[in-house]
Amino acid sequence: MAALAACTGDPEPKEGVLEVTPGSSLLDEPVRIRVTGLSPNQRVELTATMTGPDGRNWSSRATFKADGEGVVDLDRDAPESGDYTGVDGMGLIAAMTPSSGPSADPSSAPSANVPQYATMPADFPLTVTVSSGPETTIRRVAVAPGVTVQDLTVAEHGVAGVLVTPSEPAGPGVLLIGGSEGGLGVGYVAMALMLAAHGYPALAVATFNAPGLPSALRDVPIEYFASAATRLPGPVRVIGVSRGSEAALLLAARYPNLVARTVLAAPSDRINLGFPNGGYAWVFGNVPQLDIPFSAITGPVLAFVGTDDRVWPSATNADTLQEQLGDRLTIHRLEGAGHDVLGGPYLGADPAAVHPVTGDPINLGGGRQVNERAHRDSWNALLAFLAAS
Repeated sequence: MAALAACTGDPEPKEGVLEVTPGSSLLDEPVRIRVTGLSPNQRVELTATMTGPDGRNWSSRATFKADGEGVVDLDRDAPESGDYTGVDGMGLIAAMTPSSGPSADPSSAPSANVPQYATMPADFPLTVTVSSGPETTIRRVAVAPGVTVQDLTVAEHGVAGVLVTPSEPAGPGVLLIGGSEGGLGVGYVAMALMLAAHGYPALAVATFNAPGLPSALRDVPIEYFASAATRLPGPVRVIGVSRGSEAALLLAARYPNLVARTVLAAPSDRINLGFPNGGYAWVFGNVPQLDIPFSAITGPVLAFVGTDDRVWPSATNADTLQEQLGDRLTIHRLEGAGHDVLGGPYLGADPAAVHPVTGDPINLGGGRQVNERAHRDSWNALLAFLAAS
């Protein structure tokens, strides 16, 4: 819901007319928010709230000053104060945070188990009201028409994840591999849903810390990801985030005929120890993987890196990867962004988090607004990379 209230002291405050269009939109599509019929230079506070996919209430607020015609247009006007700065038509929605709980924005909230995403609502209401005036409800569509969502389990399918399939696939499948958070967070499923809305069958797969899988990132077989990839039309495109970048590179190297293109977000440039208690992270043919055989990777690779990554120096890591991959690698640098550089746009990107495995507070780097805008940039670049294949 978004509510507009005239601030005390405004000249002859008027109720105004609220316009929020379109009435229904996909999660990665922007909406336009305008208020007309106000008094010239009248100040109004705009508050956005909605119930997110995690079941909690999310909200943000910002104060605007109408122009001489009594109009506030978020595509044109920067707020005087509030939860975001600068001209940004989707800034109010992207700035929403939960009413309680640390850093659980809908783009990154993980889960130790795999929830039943197949039963999630197809869309989420966003209600907009003007103080003492009319009310409008729009829908943010998570599951596009014709898209099917299937929960996969190790017991039944040999893989833990969520398979999202469009009725008429427009391209090859996309496999999403997360990082050291384990489980299967809402953010990865949201990306799979948005990819399916663009015609790409997508499988967000859990690596560990889910039913039927180890409780730690240790001795994870690369064959597990290859098996998951065979559920998609191939050759697949694989996306690896953070520690998942190691698995993505190993998969591309060990199965060059299965993987056509590779996308890395906040990547490592080497194989790291298991998490959180050491040991070998990855195995292939029951043999620990100590190095990445870069020469075996045949397809193009795209890496997204933030220049303010506080988890590890992913921008420097990408430079090292460039030395190994040469012109097979394209680096997309996101200035000022932190570790969280790839996710659905307009869903928030909080730099402060609590690690779901260790319980330790972590600083991902960047800032909420710069990271979320990085998501918009990287999402568009990702779609272009997929379309070029």
